[in-house]
Formats: sequence, structure tokens, C-alpha cells
Amino acid sequence: MNKTIFISIAAQDDEELPHTIINLFKNADHPQNITVGVAITCMKKKNLKTLKDLSKEYDIVYDYVKQRKNDRSVLGIGRGRSRAAKLYNNHDFMIQIDCHTYFDSSWDSYLLHLFEEATRYVGDDKILLTAIPRSYAYCCSEHTDILRRGAKTRYPFYEPDHFFVDVIPKWNETDIINVRKDKFLPCAKVSPAFIMGGRDFATDPGIHEPATFYDEDLTQSVTLFDRGFAFVFPNVENLPVSHLDSDGTVKGHERYFLLDYLNARENYLLHENMKKEYIKFAKDPSNFEAAKKYRKYARVDLIKGCFVYNQDLVPKRFR
Repeated sequence: MNKTIFISIAAQDDEELPHTIINLFKNADHPQNITVGVAITCMKKKNLKTLKDLSKEYDIVYDYVKQRKNDRSVLGIGRGRSRAAKLYNNHDFMIQIDCHTYFDSSWDSYLLHLFEEATRYVGDDKILLTAIPRSYAYCCSEHTDILRRGAKTRYPFYEPDHFFVDVIPKWNETDIINVRKDKFLPCAKVSPAFIMGGRDFATDPGIHEPATFYDEDLTQSVTLFDRGFAFVFPNVENLPVSHLDSDGTVKGHERYFLLDYLNARENYLLHENMKKEYIKFAKDPSNFEAAKKYRKYARVDLIKGCFVYNQDLVPKRFR
């Protein structure tokens, strides 16, 4: 249990960020082996100050970019994820999460054992554990206890003939533990809110820097799959990582979206740029073989969307 873990977080003005950092250290069995890297883009100086104060108590490294109202130039999840990942410094593992995440007690021991077990199961150490984390919420602002809710497992699948912002193949989720009892399942894509990998992932996590929001899942999935990673879904009810969905916030635990910084015109331009950058990635000749390989595995065409679908159909092999 002397393995070191780097937690990569891209953050904005989320009030949940300090709670995420505090609970991940306090609930770890071996907090001395954990480093958190935060790329924070924020308007409110108090949020940067809070992060600086926390860095005096915990092992935190951070990169700061000032956000201004209606300034799209620094926005984008790809930029944030990339900046956070660059703070990695030779740890044994890296876990990529969102800045509104809850870690259960002994999460580090659990995930290290789970990763080792998945490696043995797949028969290859070039794996990524990935899942849409289970949802949590707060009952009210006076209480800090979280409430688990919704599906126990959130397995992603692509929807046929559905798209985000007209061009990006859309995915949905199912509580797959109700139909499959296998502890480990091949996953159609990585879910950026929780990806755990070793050094080969940490040194190059496949992040597409121009990605804005919806496009990050597909672009990161294509890049990582092309490099030979097996996407492994941990089909367990007690995954010790949960996600604060937008409808579960209360005062003191609020989260920000890119659109919260933009007026209507800049909002429109952000979405238009997202479509342009995604199509550019999908049609880039240098991505042709990678996209072809991913299409065969995940049954999704980067431009045309999902062309084969059955939520009970899971490929027999991980690659």
C-alpha cells in the first residue's frame, strides 16, 4: 500500500472543490501517498485563496488562470484537464475526476485493490478503470452529510441517431448491474469524471486540448483506445467515488458551468466553436486509423453516430 496516487482536477468557481479535496484526504487510508493537482480557472478571488490555504495543509499543487466575464479564450474542459494533468510528477497512478466529487472512507485502498484485480481479470496491465460515478446530493445547506441516489452503477452506451449539439454522438447510461453480474465489463468509452490508470496513462492521458465539453469524452476515448488501453467498467455497487450532479446542489455546495460566465451571444459562439473543433478532430486524416479502430470496437462513427445498439450486448473481448 505504498503506491502513490495523483488526483487530476480541472476546476472553476465550484464551491464543492474544497469539500472534494478535504474529503479525499481525510477519507484516505494513506493520505501521505496522495497528491492533488488542480487547474483552477475562476473569477472569484476567494476561491483561489481557499485553494492556497488548503495547499498549506495538504499536498496540493495548482495552476491558476483568471476568468473574466464573457471571455471564451480560457474556457474549455480540454484546457483545464490538460493543465491539471501536467502537474503530475511520477506517481504510480493518476485518477482524473471532476471538481465536485465525493470519496468514501478507505477509497484509496479499495481502488488500488480493484485496479490490481481488474488487471488480473483482463490479463493485461494496460487498462483504465472508468465509470460515470454514482450521483450524490445534499439534503440542505445546514448538513454536510451526502445522500446517495439514483442508479448504483452508471454504464455508458451510445444512443442511435442522437447527437449533442447536432454533431457529437450522444451517450446515455444504464444501471447495468441489474442485467450483468460480471464484476468487470468492457466499456464503450472512457468517462472523464472518473478514469484511473497507471504511469502510461498519467504521462499522456489523451486529452484533446481544444475540447469544450461534450466532445471531451469521444476525443479522449479515441486517442486512448488507439494507444491500446482496455476500458474496464467496475460493475460494483460500492464504487467509492460519487459525483455531484447539478440538481443535487445546495448553498455552499454549488457548481459552475462554462455558460455561467457567458452572455447569450458568447454562449452561442462557444457551441459553434465546439462543433467546429469536434468536426475538425473527426475529419483529421491523422485520426483516420484511430477512429476506424474505435468505430469497430464501440460501434460508433465519429460523424454518423451509433449504428449498432443493444444495451445487453457487451463485446466478449476487451479489445
